[in-house]
Amino acid sequence: MNYTTQNEDINTLKTMKENFDHGYDKDPTLEESNLFERSRKESIESWYKSLEKNSMLEEKMRELLSSNTEIQKTVNNATLFHKDQIRKIDNIPYIEHPIAVWKILSRVTQEIPVIEAWLLHDVIEDVKNGRTLLERNYPREIIDLVDSVSEQNKSLPRKERKIAYLEHLSNANYKTLLISLADRIHNLRSMIQSFEKYWENIREKFNAGYEQQKWFLLSYSRAIDNAMNKIERDEQKMKVEVLYKEFKEMVAYFLEKTTNGEENYTS
Repeated sequence: MNYTTQNEDINTLKTMKENFDHGYDKDPTLEESNLFERSRKESIESWYKSLEKNSMLEEKMRELLSSNTEIQKTVNNATLFHKDQIRKIDNIPYIEHPIAVWKILSRVTQEIPVIEAWLLHDVIEDVKNGRTLLERNYPREIIDLVDSVSEQNKSLPRKERKIAYLEHLSNANYKTLLISLADRIHNLRSMIQSFEKYWENIREKFNAGYEQQKWFLLSYSRAIDNAMNKIERDEQKMKVEVLYKEFKEMVAYFLEKTTNGEENYTS
């Protein structure tokens, strides 16, 4: 981990805190909720501490955090929406996941709607009344992007939900592909780290078992291939290819480790 920019990161976080304390994050529709009234400052502090601890901010990320009030508002809201949630894969506070994925996304895009949609990407699936919260506070473009990376019918059996999601992904636009791939890359990193620490327990962490996890990774790759073939603009396809290449490398490594080298991954 590179700590050379840690002081700059901390200064940026201090600037953000001053901005929030002066009310940049206030939104009347949000303040109607007791959750936001009760925990706003506490939740924002968790972001500052997490960012400072990981020292993960790159230059463009720091610039956005210190200067763009829409990003600041969404950082705040994402923290509040996911307050007290823990990631199953690695048992870390959920909010550290968007930080890590934002860094992945920052390599290929600085588009504000993509970043905001990423920060909010689990709200519809994992937050009570999540869709309502988004509709009160965000434009249609961002809600549609969050929708595009969300499973639509949680009442279906798990595999049916995944199949429906993959069918949708096969026809997704490049913004959706960027958000989805960055998410999968970080999830795979977390899985691999868990594997390296305690492989004998990692299968228990999967909701539907290791074989279904493997099926999903391979099927996901085919869906991305199909979607990329439909992207017409070269610059958009190149952005997706950067993340897709990393994803495929991580899938290959994961399968090699989990099958003792008995299975090869080919996309």
